[in-house]
Order: sequence, then structure tokens, then C-alpha cells
Amino acid sequence: MRRWLLALFASIAVGALVVSGGAHAAPDAASSAARGDDIWVVSLGDSYISGEAGRWAGNQSLSTDDIDALGKSAYWDAGSGESIPRCHRSESAAIHIGDVQSLNLACSGAITSTKFDGDGNFKPGIDFYEEGNRKGQALMLEEFARDHTVKMVALSIGGNDFRFAAVMAQCIEDFLVPVLTPHCRDDETVNSYLNDESRAEVRDNIQRAILRVAKAMEGAGYDDSEWTLVLQLYPRPLPRAASMRYSSVGYERQYDGGCGFRNGDLEWAADTALPIINSTVRKAASDATAERPSLQVEILDTSMAFHRRTLCHEDVWRVQERGTFGGLKGPKNWQAPGAVDESEWVMEVNLINARDTYLQESLHPNYWGQLALRNCYRQAWNDGDVRGGACLRDYDGGLNGRGEPNMRLAVGG
Repeated sequence: MRRWLLALFASIAVGALVVSGGAHAAPDAASSAARGDDIWVVSLGDSYISGEAGRWAGNQSLSTDDIDALGKSAYWDAGSGESIPRCHRSESAAIHIGDVQSLNLACSGAITSTKFDGDGNFKPGIDFYEEGNRKGQALMLEEFARDHTVKMVALSIGGNDFRFAAVMAQCIEDFLVPVLTPHCRDDETVNSYLNDESRAEVRDNIQRAILRVAKAMEGAGYDDSEWTLVLQLYPRPLPRAASMRYSSVGYERQYDGGCGFRNGDLEWAADTALPIINSTVRKAASDATAERPSLQVEILDTSMAFHRRTLCHEDVWRVQERGTFGGLKGPKNWQAPGAVDESEWVMEVNLINARDTYLQESLHPNYWGQLALRNCYRQAWNDGDVRGGACLRDYDGGLNGRGEPNMRLAVGG
């Protein structure tokens, strides 16, 4: 079973060959006068900013017809396909705020350094890798910024350096075979991914990634005062045990809900794993600004952005979810009135009936989740006066005039 589960998560697993190379070329003598007049915002990083799972507006077991908000072309960022297969740069990605032009260079499955995953897919990291037409994200940013005026760079990175996919696989395995396994919170290998040594290594990796972004912008002719880095923290995708709508007894939590975590592991994920990851990202930002004091960095804390809209929370439902006696609980389809406030904003872990979904979409913000983050990014952009804060759901719910969940940015959060 372990081999089976790891294969299911292979698309986002990070136990892959890391590649090096691509010396950073000397920068051209670029200047602000040589760039275009249009203002741009650019995203870099991993699946939590690339738009992974942004095609789906809810979860549904029997069919995907009523939850597919964007169709099969959702990840096509190059006309009739993907510029880099399986990067899943979604049409609904958060960086496309609409007030200014936007470019999404992030890639699902990326870590801080360029690699190839277990299936041979190229995963550009936050570096200057170059081999043929394959380039790291920092190099792509530098080349783009030379000819375009980039004022904000959004970055989400580090989760895969902590072996996110392997941790999730272990937790689900421990749910499915509880008699033979301890909680994943007690698993020796899982804890090795999050121990002090690993935290120090990932912190260093993220710091160097941030400084490579700064080097890219410098290479494109920018002073640090001309642009701002917004560093995105990771959202909580699952509820606490007390708010889980599926019983911990039996297997419906996974087979019906796609959220196969034991109660103790849900609490551990909320109180230990996610805080470790996000605090490491924060510390890496502090390290980077200590080394480069002129660098402008803002933090976008998305950890509670999906509060009471997480996968399997008792306040929301799957599309067309039925009660014990067959009555409809969830919305009829994703476009039904009020569906945004009745539906989950996180993609299920789909082990049995993948249909035309991708396994790498598991536990990522879906269409509603992506648009919620987009709303917060627009508020962070703040008409060019970029700021950080905590991305939170609006108390009244509903949609704004752009069809996004109403959100608020708690500045200073």
C-alpha cells in the first residue's frame, strides 16, 4: 500500500533528482527607460501559487460535470497546451488580479532548486538553471523584467522542500490501515522531515531563493526600491477534528470525503506541521532582509484564508452531496446561488475515482480557493502601494463584482 500511495502522490512528491547548472549570465545594462510602460505583477514558486486544482469548483464523486468551472484548457498557459507540462499554471491563479497585467511563472511540484520529478517532468526552481529551452524561474523572471515594468513579485516556496507530498501520503496510509500503523504525527520518517535539522536546511534554501529573486531583478536593471516581494504563507486545507463532518469510525472520511486523516493527525497538522512550515518561511524572509536590508518584502499570511471552507468541514458540502436518507445537502452545481458559501474551497484527495482530475491536485485550493486568494492579492497590490497582511474570509460571505469570494486583508497580520 505504501508504494501505491506514494505513486499517487508522485506528481507532487519531491524525492526526485535535483539538477544543477545554468550559470547566471552578466546582466544587460537595462534601465527603467528601456522597459515597457505597462505595469506587471509576476508569480513564482510552487503549486500553492501556480493555480493547481483551480479548474474545479467543489468536490463530487459521481461525475465532474457539475464542478468543472474552467474545463480541460484551464492549465493551458501557452495557447493550446502547457508551456511546461504539469506546471498547472491555472487560468484562475491568484496572480491574475486584473488591475494590472500579470504573468504566472510558478510550477506545481517546484522546490527551491530546479529538478525533474519521478516521472521525468521538468520542475523549474527559484534559480538560474538553463539547459536548452529549459530555464529556472529566477532566470525567467530576469528575462521578462528586462523588457517589462514589474512592480510586485509574489512567491510561494518551501512546502515541497519539507516533503509535503510524502507527509500527506503517510497520513492517508495511516488512516486506511490504523491497526498496523501509528499516527503519522508519530512516524519517525515524517518527523525527520520537520525536525530542527530539516528546518534549518529548508530555511536556508528559502533564504537563498529569495535572494536569487532579488538578484534576478537586479540583473534586469532594478533597484530594490522599485519593486516589492510578497511572500505567501501556506493555507490550512483541512479542519480540526471537532469540525470534521465525517466520522472517524470506518472509512467514509476518505472514501466519501477525500480527507482521510485521523483525528490526532488533523490536530497535529493544524498545531504543529503548518506552523513549522510557515514560521520557517517567515524566518527565511527575515534572514534575507538581514543580508540585503534594502530588499522590500511583505508577508501574505493565507493560513486562515479557508476558515470554515476547508475540505470536509462541517459547515460546507460536496456538490450534490446527499444526506443519510437521500436528501440533497450540497449545492446542485457550482453555479447555483450561494454555492460559494456551501462548497468546499479545497480539492479532495481522490484515490479511487480520479476521472479527469489529476492526483497532484489533491489538497490544493480549488476554483473558489484560488479566487479568494486572488481577491487578497489585489488588496495586497493596493494600486501599487504594496502591503502585506492576513488573508481572511469576509464575515458576510458571498461574491464580489468580479465573481470572487468576498475577502478582507487584515493589514499587519
